[in-house]
Amino acid sequence: MANDQSIELRVSLQERQMETAVEIVEEIRANYVTRADLKDAIRDLKAYLDERLAHYASKVELERMRQDTRNWMITFGISLAALQFSMLFAFFQLYLHLR
Repeated sequence: MANDQSIELRVSLQERQMETAVEIVEEIRANYVTRADLKDAIRDLKAYLDERLAHYASKVELERMRQDTRNWMITFGISLAALQFSMLFAFFQLYLHLR
């Protein structure tokens, strides 16, 4: 009789351990990511990043824009100085003519 209770206890303990093992395996299967799934996720992430980064300028483009702006400002300054000189010369000629 004591032997039967011991056997029943062992069997119920093994059944509980098997149930726990099955639960663990099911949880692992539910949370498991295959390599194909991981590659798909990485590809989607790269596509998303490429889309987001397409809106930003590269360092080369920024440097080119900075150089173009600098050249425009130099050209504008030279043109303004030439205009000022030509107006000064025209007023000087008018002054000499009216004298």
